[in-house]
Amino acid sequence: MKTERSKKVALFGLLGALALVLSLLDSVFSAGAAFLPMGGRLGLSNIALVTAVYFSPFGGFYILALKVCFALVTRGATAALMSFSGGALAVTATVLLVSACRVNGFLSRNISNIGISLVSASLHSIGQLACACMLSSTSSLFAYGKYLLIFSLISGFATGIMLNIIIPRIYVLMEKGYE
Repeated sequence: MKTERSKKVALFGLLGALALVLSLLDSVFSAGAAFLPMGGRLGLSNIALVTAVYFSPFGGFYILALKVCFALVTRGATAALMSFSGGALAVTATVLLVSACRVNGFLSRNISNIGISLVSASLHSIGQLACACMLSSTSSLFAYGKYLLIFSLISGFATGIMLNIIIPRIYVLMEKGYE
């Protein structure tokens, strides 16, 4: 029992650190990327966030809290608010989907990592767009939503493919240990 708890603490510590590093890399890559829509990011840290949800529903909220604090420190209050608005919606949906589709500890065949990532990425963009509209006091920003949604689907698909590779390997490490 204690060993299982220690493994989860270590896993969430590593996922938290990974999320922060990926968020920083995301900022660097997104700054000069001509293929991204204005204000768009690759969402690399969502790999750590969704992985955390698979091992504990609260794990996703822990990673989200780290990401919001990191955004506050590195990019300011507006970025933190945007990160929270999109992240809270996406993590909640991810937790609900993973919990609803779990059979014997694994996802059922009715939904995939790619499906979960697509929903999560889309809701993240919608949450951030709604926050931007509130901050700017204009709903005309929703016209920009179609571009963000297209990019979020591409990004969510890529994240889902990476999760298909990562999640099974982490399950093996959690079961067998690190030897």
